[in-house]
Amino acid sequence: PKKIVKNYSKIKQYSVINAYGDSMMPYICDKDLLVVEHYTGEQIRDNRIYVFRFGDKIFVKRLVLNINQLVIKSDNTEYKPITLELNENADIQIIGQIVGLMRGLT
Repeated sequence: PKKIVKNYSKIKQYSVINAYGDSMMPYICDKDLLVVEHYTGEQIRDNRIYVFRFGDKIFVKRLVLNINQLVIKSDNTEYKPITLELNENADIQIIGQIVGLMRGLT
């Protein structure tokens, strides 16, 4: 419902998605609802959580942008960071940044 995002910017677009898995625990838990501010080309801000497509999968991870590298990090220490060379891995699309989280609404 629109009322979920009523306190956000009126000029930006938002979506609410479901989180699945444990890779971002303890910050994001399985079945949390995540408010995504749609990406419009702005600079990636280091260590913020983004939704992105890589290949044919969608991920929710912390991103760090280096000169020609994208470091993908999980909050759960059981998952190791992944570094992608941006020249070789052009099949990446930033969908948006996580700007809100709702838990236990079901």
